[in-house]
Amino acid sequence: MVPMWGYAPEIESEGNLSRLFTTTRLPTLTGARRVAVIEDAHLLSKREWTMVEAEVKARQIPVVLIVEDPTQIPWAIRKGTLRIDLSRPTQKQLVDWLQGIRDEHNLTHSDSDLATIATQSSTWRSARLTLMTTPPGVDPEQILASVGRFGVGPKNPSEITEILAGRHRGPTTNFHPLAILSMAEYNGADPHHIATGLVLHAHDWKTDGLSPIVKDYLTTLRASSQNRVPYRNRPLWGSPQLI
Repeated sequence: MVPMWGYAPEIESEGNLSRLFTTTRLPTLTGARRVAVIEDAHLLSKREWTMVEAEVKARQIPVVLIVEDPTQIPWAIRKGTLRIDLSRPTQKQLVDWLQGIRDEHNLTHSDSDLATIATQSSTWRSARLTLMTTPPGVDPEQILASVGRFGVGPKNPSEITEILAGRHRGPTTNFHPLAILSMAEYNGADPHHIATGLVLHAHDWKTDGLSPIVKDYLTTLRASSQNRVPYRNRPLWGSPQLI
């Protein structure tokens, strides 16, 4: 809407993608067209990405994705949507922002609490949710567990990113070992560590109790970058092979 017309954009929050798309197809009270804006799109599940792709192919509504890591968006969707890329917030940015939220809501969290939350949070959203749901003065380990609910949990699509960056917290990963090894190799992780992971994975099917040990070992893999494997005919960064 043009500001001089005296209209303000209508903003509706929907936590369910199906309801979001249904609402977006309907015109506003003034007859204007709606836009579906999906924040933290890199955290969508595989099922949700399928829903987004169907809407993009239908071309009935405009879809805008706000994302920190564009490589985690499937290519078919990436080329058919408007994307707003956000850089990962620094710890200082998160601390300054959390201090403002603390003052605005008269919270009593210490600077140490805010620093712990900021260090372990991967997004603005996870930092805010953790602050608003964690009591002040709580043990740091409990803060880490709270952060895990909003950005580092085992069902989070970016969990492998957290592993390679050394920020992974919580239980053993639920990702398939080859998915972790593939992303680690693509980002140039130590080839000896990758080889060890492959050997362990090759034997875990016939050795009782080895599978959880393999997955725990894979959470120790580290890489200087955390880019998602494109799964197209493209040279690997960490080797001369093709995907």
